[in-house]
Amino acid sequence: MRFTKQFQYLLTCVIFCTMGYGQSSHFITVNVNGKVSSNLPVHWEGSVAYVPVSSLADQLGMRYHENTVKKKVVLTRGQHNIVLTHRNPFLLVDKKAMQMPSPPLVFHDKMHIPLFFFIYASQNLFAERLEFDPNQSVLSVLPGTYTIMGVQIEPKNNGGLIHIKTARQFNLSDISLSINKNWLNVSIFGGSCDSSHIVTENQAGIFKQVVPYIFDQSVQLSFLLNQKVEHKEVYVKPDEITISVRIKNSVPAALNNDLSQDRKRWLIDIIVIDPGHGGRDPGALGSTVKEKQVTLQIARLLRDYLEKQLPNVKIIMTRESDQFIGLKDRTQFANSHHGKLFVSIHANANRSSRCRGFSTYILGQARSEEAINVAQKENSVVELEENPEAYKEFEGPAFILNAIARNRYMKESEDLAGMVNRAMKAKTNIPDQGVHQAGFWVLVGAAMPSILVETAFISNQHEERLLKSRSFQRKVAEAIGESITQFKAVYEKGIG
Repeated sequence: MRFTKQFQYLLTCVIFCTMGYGQSSHFITVNVNGKVSSNLPVHWEGSVAYVPVSSLADQLGMRYHENTVKKKVVLTRGQHNIVLTHRNPFLLVDKKAMQMPSPPLVFHDKMHIPLFFFIYASQNLFAERLEFDPNQSVLSVLPGTYTIMGVQIEPKNNGGLIHIKTARQFNLSDISLSINKNWLNVSIFGGSCDSSHIVTENQAGIFKQVVPYIFDQSVQLSFLLNQKVEHKEVYVKPDEITISVRIKNSVPAALNNDLSQDRKRWLIDIIVIDPGHGGRDPGALGSTVKEKQVTLQIARLLRDYLEKQLPNVKIIMTRESDQFIGLKDRTQFANSHHGKLFVSIHANANRSSRCRGFSTYILGQARSEEAINVAQKENSVVELEENPEAYKEFEGPAFILNAIARNRYMKESEDLAGMVNRAMKAKTNIPDQGVHQAGFWVLVGAAMPSILVETAFISNQHEERLLKSRSFQRKVAEAIGESITQFKAVYEKGIG
């Protein structure tokens, strides 16, 4: 009898649930690479271990977004996402439905999911390997078994591109190319793969066959070619090794142009600086200075710094003077100019004049009252626009969840925000209010990593004086500029 994978999965789950395991445990120990990391709360329903989705997301480095009205939770990691619904046994894994024998449930106002089912459903989303030992109540996060995920061939008129999908980024020094007769050999030190995942026959263009060879510390992929190779070159991306192959006696212009365009998509060659507010929108008001004045001054200093540090990068600003620009128009400006980074500069304000410090934000669902208040303050500018009704669709958590799901650069935005916060802490002598997420409409739709920086509280007398100070403005500009330079170097590592 032949079983489908879905039936096998359900049968395994049912057998697992009938086993009696340590239901007396109130916590599951989380081990990362053999070392105890933390404890995860657990709620036992019979013999099924339910864990809080939010806590599990924190342990696995996933972004957690909850819609309390629809009782839905979205978990995001990279470009992958899982959607859960309270008491609904169906969950969506990258938009594909999967049925669980037991649905997610709410305990103590938190959505919980059966741990064993989550591990099965998410097994292809992580480079790491998850294992749950119910006898010992231990969840182990282990290094992934395979780092080479698959091979795709892209034929060209004068050669072709080999796309080797990877679970992590390799360095150029890890990869070597050689040609022996009609075989192109690609050796990847530190690579591992399941040879059954590599399609070996019926390749296209100049590629006739692919043969994987598995060694203790490396993988060799050998490609049988039907023509002689004139030129070969390798490029490394965060999740891919790309190899260009140009055949002998061919015109290289088309292939070189394709590669140049492909590489250009990954290079940070255009940075957009957005000085908050402007024109009829003064922003937050201090006793002697307006937010719109401070943000423009810092933005100009940041532009000058980046132009000196990154002479081959184009630096553009959404406004160069005291002019009003709508929130949507700022993001559209960045996209239309093919920006690769978007940094919106602001000054914070609070009814309490005692509030102090800097903070950095990315687009997301606010998790604190302070984050909600800051976003509401910055979003309120739409009332000064000609058509504020155009932002009605932006209201509510569902819209932000959808915007997050469509955003390919959440991880990169979070990395940049963290770098900015660390640099601000090192250069300014004011409190660090941390990295947060909130529904800032100016960040919605940005097709690039994007952050919003609240430089200091203009409503605080001491920090207002700092914001007016040229030396403090320069410190803020340098902190943001150094972070962008660092992010660019890390992001582009291995390209070209």
